[in-house]
Amino acid sequence: MNIKLICKSAFCYASMATMALLVSSCGNDFLQVTDPVNVEAKIFYSNQAEAEAGLYGIYSAYQTSNLCGFQLAHMDQLTDNMSNNTNTDGFRSFVSGTQNASNARVVEFYRHCYNVVNRANYVIDRVGKMTTAQIEEVNRKRILAEASFLRDYAYFMLAELYSDVPLYTTPQDGTTNGMASTLKADIQAFLEKDLTTIIPDLPVTITASEKGRIGRGAAVTLLGQLYLYKKEYDKAAATLEPLMSAPYKYGLVSNYASLFVPAGEFSKESVFEINFDGSEVDPNGESSFSTTIDTAAAPLKPFTNLTPSNNLVDSYLCTDGKPIADNINLYGTKSPLYNSSGASRFANRDPRLRATIFTSADVTPGGNKVWSWTSNTSFAKKKFVEVTNIVYSKGQQNYYLYRYADVLLMYAEAKNEAAGEAVTEVYTAVNKVRSRVGMPNYPAGLTQDQMRQYIRDERRWEFALEHQRYFDLRRWGMLEQMLEGEKDKDGNYVRKFIGAVIVPQPKDYVWPLPQVEIDNNTAITQHPLWK
Repeated sequence: MNIKLICKSAFCYASMATMALLVSSCGNDFLQVTDPVNVEAKIFYSNQAEAEAGLYGIYSAYQTSNLCGFQLAHMDQLTDNMSNNTNTDGFRSFVSGTQNASNARVVEFYRHCYNVVNRANYVIDRVGKMTTAQIEEVNRKRILAEASFLRDYAYFMLAELYSDVPLYTTPQDGTTNGMASTLKADIQAFLEKDLTTIIPDLPVTITASEKGRIGRGAAVTLLGQLYLYKKEYDKAAATLEPLMSAPYKYGLVSNYASLFVPAGEFSKESVFEINFDGSEVDPNGESSFSTTIDTAAAPLKPFTNLTPSNNLVDSYLCTDGKPIADNINLYGTKSPLYNSSGASRFANRDPRLRATIFTSADVTPGGNKVWSWTSNTSFAKKKFVEVTNIVYSKGQQNYYLYRYADVLLMYAEAKNEAAGEAVTEVYTAVNKVRSRVGMPNYPAGLTQDQMRQYIRDERRWEFALEHQRYFDLRRWGMLEQMLEGEKDKDGNYVRKFIGAVIVPQPKDYVWPLPQVEIDNNTAITQHPLWK
């Protein structure tokens, strides 16, 4: 079909072929697929290979820079974890309070989530029509379950960011009229039912030759996360708890830093990750969230515009579990291990600090700078940066959407809320995450409120510079902490932005529907907070 379609919905951004089942080589064994029969143009699939090729096209849609290739990984710049030093990035307007329905991030994230949705709907439609003569039933169900999960994850993000959005469950070709928005609660109900249905059709174990495909644990994790976000804590804890024992074989790797270089991919900690190999598959810039840093070249700052905050750096505890400054109500008095002098301030700290952030302590064995830190540029992103002796280039690191540490901390959070107190199961789960990096267990006798804050801090340190912080602050109602929020003389939280003070608004918790969608889909209306 011609690319020049009459735009009537979010799906008219590209040709039918591109929207439906674009098949490409997407890195790592399972996604290196050749399309021998122009599968995206076929109305029906005739065999398992064609069905799998269509499925791989859904996975590849997540690789765009507007999803896992860049945007998700850098959402921490919308929080107290990191800042963006340029005015040209679309995220900067969120910080200044000037975001709108035409913002590039607002438009592109919506667009590419629906690209995932439409590719998935095509696969579900076509594979659903295949006969047992064309594909074994167990394989047909598995492909349908994978496609459904990938669609469900996209809808989960859409509902969290934009709230009410259209719920498409059948293929759209860009020429049909768009749908009205479905209430967020109804989307969540759809996801709950869909995930519950598909979970039994996904394998518990993924073989080495199929690394990158969705396992049952990923779908269970999404269902548990859905319950957690809905504050159905009993259901969340009950859903996530089975992932911590047989038949599942998840665990925490002993070296936290190893998770964020290619050698650490598909470890026992991986629940769901998107494959990358550093090639230029995505015209928008695949894998721009990771890079390599060349110690043989002149030092540079990786991700020049992104700078981890002092707030984040100072929040990490010392290895004795005490803070770098008195925090009597939570972590106690200042640690005797802390030395505020120069690079010594990073010694004897939670190892996740140095694994996440480049500091002035990052030097070669010969004492040379690994990166170009200065007195004015103290920190840089270290997660997903591979230190090598080859030229600076895009990295090949996969991007995690779920790690087992997330399962443990979501379970601990849900159990703490459901039980009404810090019960043994909560301590066990959260202390596993801490002991992996050599941090001491949390003290016994914490109240529910204290444990709640401990878990929130633990999530910050464990997932800093990934994407969870923004979603966490939103669901906790704590976006006031964006860019080190402070209270003004009236007790209101404000945000600092180039000398300006901006009071956060309720609409900060809901992204506007893209103006292009409003213009092209006559059935849809803008969210009330953005009218």
